[in-house]
Amino acid sequence: MAFRIPLAAPDVGPDELAAVRRVLESGRLSLGPEALAFEAALAEFCGSGGALAISSGTAGLTLCLQTLGIGSGDEVITVSYTAMSTANAIVSTGARPVFADIDPETLNIDPLSARERVSPRTRAMVVVHLFGRPAAMESLGELAATHGLEIIEDACEALGSYYGRRHVGTLGRAGVFGFYPNKVITCGEGGAIITDDGEFLERCRTLSNQGRIGMSDDYSSERAGFNYRLSELGAALGAAQMRRLPELLQRREELAAAYCERLSGLDAIELPELKPEEGQPSWFAFNIRLTDQYTSTVRDQIIQRLGKVGIQCGRYFPPVHLSAWFRRTQGTGPGDLPVTESVAARSIAIPFHTHLSDDNLDEVAYQLGKALDDLENHRSGGKREAGSGKNR
Repeated sequence: MAFRIPLAAPDVGPDELAAVRRVLESGRLSLGPEALAFEAALAEFCGSGGALAISSGTAGLTLCLQTLGIGSGDEVITVSYTAMSTANAIVSTGARPVFADIDPETLNIDPLSARERVSPRTRAMVVVHLFGRPAAMESLGELAATHGLEIIEDACEALGSYYGRRHVGTLGRAGVFGFYPNKVITCGEGGAIITDDGEFLERCRTLSNQGRIGMSDDYSSERAGFNYRLSELGAALGAAQMRRLPELLQRREELAAAYCERLSGLDAIELPELKPEEGQPSWFAFNIRLTDQYTSTVRDQIIQRLGKVGIQCGRYFPPVHLSAWFRRTQGTGPGDLPVTESVAARSIAIPFHTHLSDDNLDEVAYQLGKALDDLENHRSGGKREAGSGKNR
């Protein structure tokens, strides 16, 4: 189904098209200069020692965990309120993901909950910076230091986000970005690892290229590895997007502020509230929550009603620990993570991308308010004043 106002959309222009055309005309589509240039641009922007361009954020998380030697019998603490890829990367190594609950305000990992889940088998934490909002890295760093844990930052949604004066991804052993088409910048598909540890990065590079050392034509391998390379087409697209990154980040910040202004009159929803001490987000998505008197059924009805008028919304994210595979194989289930389950049941991702116009924002706000009013009128037997919940 095509929506008049889609949930997400890439922002690709003439510079990106020219970059991809240049690569196609060059005849070199992999293992060339474009990936190296993209890596250099990422490292410079983030203030990291180096970067590795790869095929996806999932591949990046997997490479980092493999490089740390994490495997069968090990435990890795992370969150359930995230994309499935975070947990899938842990499972792919043979390790067991241990889910901590989230902070009800930031929606990121709760350091106290993480501390309660540390065991003798815990080797690492995969810290997610959800929706581009930086996690509490100071507290998590102290926890990691106390117990000798490694931190890998899942910053797949957080390019352009800062914790204090440091870019997220530079606060643990390594950070991972994703460049799917709904991200702040895109390579079509793609991802990257950043780190100050040069030896760690080179081990990741070797693993990403079938265990081969360097970029020579020698096909011998140092160890078993993967094909997690990013194509020259994807890298050229990413490098062109990097040149526009400040403008894309600014536009997303403007959109977030505009939504907050338009939706502030809706009593039935909670807007994302940011505190200066948390750092600077990069606004990957704009998620609202229904207040806690509402259920997931009401949330789904609202998404359906907006969809019928051409406005696409999403359920970011269903809890990983409640998915069928994890319930069957890990023994997880309802009640394990009360905050995660409550937040996830009431969350709605509304359209958020740089192509949104003021008229689009007005319509999303109006239709959201109307849907809430209609449902409340139905629940109260039609006694509620029409339009009382809408932005005016």
